[in-house]
Amino acid sequence: MLLKPDADISPLGYKSIQGWGGSSLYFKFSVKAASLSEVFQDTVALKDFQPEFVIPWSTAASGWWDPETHSLLGGETPLSEDRWLYVGAVDQGDGTFLVYALWWET
Repeated sequence: MLLKPDADISPLGYKSIQGWGGSSLYFKFSVKAASLSEVFQDTVALKDFQPEFVIPWSTAASGWWDPETHSLLGGETPLSEDRWLYVGAVDQGDGTFLVYALWWET
């Protein structure tokens, strides 16, 4: 997920889905950080993040996966011809972020 090794994360949910022409990993976590640059490696295009970002295929992982209930700051990072990382985050206002990450590959 291109997380920095020292990121202080607390996992809140994880799901792997294989099939339908590809593979996907859904990961929800909270992280103690002043900014997302403390959380993700430089490969993640944080400078291109936009408000009101919508993570695609949000209904594929149900229950704990609920990004549609939040106003997310986020974006898509193409990693190769057949791999993408979608990240959406909410600043909780207490020194933590709630983060949704979807890794998708064909």
